[in-house]
Amino acid sequence: MLRILVALLTVGALLAPVADARVSVGAEAASPAKKRCRTVVKRVHGHKKKVRVCTKPKPKPKPKPTAVRRIDVGGYKLAIECRGAGSPTVVLDSGFDTDRTAFFLAQRDAAKTTRVCTYDRAGLGQSDKRPGGGSATTGRIVDELHTLLTRGGIGGPYVLGGWSMGGFDVRYYTKRYPADVAGLVLIDATPAEWIEQVFGGRLESGEEVMDAGSAAVELATHPSLGARPLVDLTHGIPLTPSDAPEFPNPEASWLGLQKAVTRDSSNSILARADNVGHTIPQDNSQLVAAAIRSVVGAVRNNTRLGPCAQTPLPRLSATCLDANA
Repeated sequence: MLRILVALLTVGALLAPVADARVSVGAEAASPAKKRCRTVVKRVHGHKKKVRVCTKPKPKPKPKPTAVRRIDVGGYKLAIECRGAGSPTVVLDSGFDTDRTAFFLAQRDAAKTTRVCTYDRAGLGQSDKRPGGGSATTGRIVDELHTLLTRGGIGGPYVLGGWSMGGFDVRYYTKRYPADVAGLVLIDATPAEWIEQVFGGRLESGEEVMDAGSAAVELATHPSLGARPLVDLTHGIPLTPSDAPEFPNPEASWLGLQKAVTRDSSNSILARADNVGHTIPQDNSQLVAAAIRSVVGAVRNNTRLGPCAQTPLPRLSATCLDANA
């Protein structure tokens, strides 16, 4: 199954382009203000005359620029892009061998509610490669993210969101830095059990190599997430036996493990993104943004997530699922 997912993650046509600037990306240019003219009748030297009067409106305020910062994390720099304002800050981690533009649309939407940051792991997008190249353990990847956020002055606790292998990463970040994480959004997150059984703990493709075996063993024990609000979105187009021959019924295995992860939190929602496959952030970015807003709202107001059926998710082509069924 992950062989199929890796291929999907490298699809570039659906991803929004990133500006070439390495320090900052300017906002869209504001449209120039146009003169507004009207004809009025005035008395000039005792006679009525039609006079054309024009006024120049105030220029529209320019959108605030979106900063893409490159921050040193130990002799090499990682790129991070933040939009919006407010707390808690959301930090999004993309899929394997895929840069931050996978979340382009979802980030813009969710940033209307709070600050949302996306970043490029080492060797992807606008981030430097690690010195010496080679693979990185999941532990190193989450340590790099922790350093990036700390040195970037981006304070927590955070709502972490992850798609595919990014979902695996943010689960491990939560285990490693539990005080930093207030809530989670998992988008078709790769189960720890699949990493071991399908790839033997190592993923390699394009610009990225991950040694995730040790972290997979730790996460396969399903460490508790406590009462952190968690929304888990899973794909809607079922897997077939040819997608993952290692499993007699790949779809049942995948869904069962998504349910198990959802149960790791006592404050969680599981929903299926109907009629879309693994690329949920690109194919239904509004659903991802809504899931983010639900978790942000629960964290911000210190409340539990409401029942899935009472959230916006069903209105955005999602089906609520029972994680205990």
